[in-house]
Amino acid sequence: MGLKYGILVEDIITGLSIKCRGWKSMYLNPEREGFLGVAPTTLLQLLVQHTRWAEGHLQIFLSRYCSLVYGYKRIPLKLRLAYCPFNLWAANCLATLYYVVVPCLCLLKGFSLFPKISSPWVVPFVYVAFVHRAYSLGEFLWCGGTFRGWCNDQRVWLFKRTTSYFFAFFQTILKLLGYSQLTFALTAKVSDENVSERYEQELIEFGATSPMFDILATLAMLNLFGSFGAIKKVILDADEDFKVLDQFGLQILLCLVLVTINLPVYQALFFRKDNGKMPSSVTYKSIIFALLACTSFGAAKLTSKRHPCNGKNLVGAHFRPKLLFHLSSGARYNVLVLGIGGHSSGKFWVVKSWDFIMNKGKLESKSYLPLFETRPARGRQLFQLFSASISITICFIWVYRVSYFPAAEAKAERWTWLGLFLAELWFSFYWSLTLIFKWNPVFRTIKKLFLEYKFVSTRDPGIEPPIMVINTVLLVMAYEYPSEKLSVHPSHDGCSDLTFYALLEVASFSRIWLPFCRKLKVEPRLPEAYFRKKTC
Repeated sequence: MGLKYGILVEDIITGLSIKCRGWKSMYLNPEREGFLGVAPTTLLQLLVQHTRWAEGHLQIFLSRYCSLVYGYKRIPLKLRLAYCPFNLWAANCLATLYYVVVPCLCLLKGFSLFPKISSPWVVPFVYVAFVHRAYSLGEFLWCGGTFRGWCNDQRVWLFKRTTSYFFAFFQTILKLLGYSQLTFALTAKVSDENVSERYEQELIEFGATSPMFDILATLAMLNLFGSFGAIKKVILDADEDFKVLDQFGLQILLCLVLVTINLPVYQALFFRKDNGKMPSSVTYKSIIFALLACTSFGAAKLTSKRHPCNGKNLVGAHFRPKLLFHLSSGARYNVLVLGIGGHSSGKFWVVKSWDFIMNKGKLESKSYLPLFETRPARGRQLFQLFSASISITICFIWVYRVSYFPAAEAKAERWTWLGLFLAELWFSFYWSLTLIFKWNPVFRTIKKLFLEYKFVSTRDPGIEPPIMVINTVLLVMAYEYPSEKLSVHPSHDGCSDLTFYALLEVASFSRIWLPFCRKLKVEPRLPEAYFRKKTC
């Protein structure tokens, strides 16, 4: 079993090809971890990694491997559409950047983009914003997360969309135009002791200069200036403070939410003293760029500061590893392929059921057993009701945008309004795509499985040290699998002597480690994690 290459996310097109050959897929998240992997510990490494993933997904969407084309008449339409939210990660950058930048600048200029607080049109915006985020929080807590973890997840969500996806989008466009070449940016999995300590303390690691940090810091400062401008407007117009809050309430709330999300950025810019702080050059550049943006936009001529709702209708009429199984639907044989897609360790597993006996290519009927059991997920009706209510509310937002389009003479307002409307249309379209694989979920219970092959990807012995590779190998070998069904095949090692001799040492150490784990029921069975736990 091999991988398809030519695209940065080769595991995705490999999995799609498997599905197009009639295999079924299922999700497995066992209580006992199947493996412990490695992941970036700094923000820059994370953003670089997601840039590569987003770029690869967009390349798939624009290539012959697009699920809508490649899977035509091979897999169901619902499954083909389910790939699209991931393939369109990078395309989210434009709408997100517009929503982060333009409302803040319009607030400084005095142009309202949202309905008054006292207007009934405010209900759809408030409902979509608060109910959708409340559901997200509830889902995160239900999956075992914490409120602090959810807040950090929202931060990373915004950081990825405004930096990683932005660079991935334009790099893909340049490659299509022939101005750039396909490159594989491998993220380092090694960090020094101080970085690891800050990671354990849940402090975001900046500490490097990067265009991505320039964008993050500039957007953070821009929203901070917008919030200061709004507070100044409310204080200076003390006699009409309710009027200001009524007219710009939603815009002020949006700026304050963005400021809250960017609190770690402000800490890194101005308050942190460790090596993980934002470099001084990034701080200076972000302040200058934000001031220039505010000044340039302030010089633009906006002919009307009146909210559209104040007048008549001017038109006239929104790390725990995940395992994905692909099961063959053939009647004569059943073989399992387990793909771990998108993780930094780059592993690919091939699994065969121990309950099936292959005899010269033929399956003995007496050994046939079902590989999984399927049952519908609970709460589907509640989620469908929630999704339907969001969809209806989104339609009301569209009606508002169309009904209160600025007058023809206000050209700047019209273009600003149209841009925001297009961003909301994109968010609505993308959200509808995410509903495809959530609308009717099921749970499948796996029968007993046994590994047959294990592929370990080691692209760079320097960035991905052999100690990580051999830890993964020992972890897999320590489980109770028949020894004749387990073999390890390193790939992408570049004929590294270091990796070769490291695996020779593993062979010697495994004679001690494996019996030790099985006899004493050691947990965790990853040597590095076990000995770190014992020394703490």
